[in-house]
This record gives sequence, structure tokens and C-alpha cells, in this order.
Amino acid sequence: MWLAAATVGVTIMPLIMRFAATLDSYSIVAMIDVALVLLTIPQRVGTVIVSAVVPHATKALGKADGLTLTITRREHFVMILPFAVAALIVACTPAVGWGFDLLGRPEYAKATGFLALALLAGPARILYGLVQGVLIAHGEGRFLAVNALLITAVASSVIFTATALGSTMAAFAAFSAACWAVYLSGLLRINHLTVRA
Repeated sequence: MWLAAATVGVTIMPLIMRFAATLDSYSIVAMIDVALVLLTIPQRVGTVIVSAVVPHATKALGKADGLTLTITRREHFVMILPFAVAALIVACTPAVGWGFDLLGRPEYAKATGFLALALLAGPARILYGLVQGVLIAHGEGRFLAVNALLITAVASSVIFTATALGSTMAAFAAFSAACWAVYLSGLLRINHLTVRA
């Protein structure tokens, strides 16, 4: 039940972002749709990781060092770096614009900012799968659910406020930041419980 609530809290954010974009224009909604499609790939990878991590984290419950993320800082960096490089390429080169030109949609070239932010949010979606798997296996589902729903509520108000003020790009930046906030707060919870144990 808690995992379901936590998952809803995380997966509903893209829908909120899309709904808020309708306050701007439907061409912006179309651009955001392109970015959100890109974001669904790491989202699904994260969901798979939950299923893979829970049995291992459960098996480790009886050990003294059982509550760990099982991923080093170096592995964090290795996972994040390709997304950051890809975001930089998307944001700073005209290649994406040329691609939309070839597709007959040159107006979508404005979507590059959204695509770059979606790429930056990608690692958080994958790494959150690790956090979910470990915390669920250690009986921390309630924390996950409350945390995800609270951050989603705060992010939603920021997203709608930014969009109403005419800055959909700032709204999408808030959405990407919320993805990282959900992951990092879960990671801090694991660190706190590890120190307490």
C-alpha cells in the first residue's frame, strides 16, 4: 500500500507538469510531451530496480550492514555523467533543432530546454528505484509515501505558480528539481537509519 502511494506521488508529477503547461499554450504542451516521453525510459528502469533490489535488501536485514544503498559514490557519478553530457549536448548544439526540421516541425526546436531538463532528471528517476527497494524492504514504506506525496504537493504549487507567471521553463526546472528532491531525501533517510543502527 505504501509503495503504491509513493509510486503515485512520483508518477503523477509529469501529469501535473503537463496540465500546468496548458495554462501557457498547447504548442508548449506538445514540447513538454516530447520531453516527458524521454523521461519515461529512466522511470521504467527505476520501477524494474525496485523489483530487483527488494529481495536482496530483505535478505540483508539480519546483517549489521544490511541497510545500505549498494551503490558507491563513484557508481553514482558514472550513472549521472552520461545524462549530464547528453543534456549539455541537447541544450548547446543545434542538432536537436535540425532533427525537428527534418521531421517538419521546426517550431519544436524550442523544446531543447525541456529535453535537457528531462535528461538531467533521468538519473534521479533511476536512482530513486534503488532507494525505494531498500526502504520498502526495511519497513520504511510509510516514509516513502509521505515524502513523495509531500514533495509532489509542494512541487505542484511551484509548477502552477511559475506557469501562471509566464515561465513554463522555470516550472519544468521545478519539476526536475522535485525528481532529485524525492531521491535525495530517500538517500538521506537511508544514511540516517544506517547511522542510528
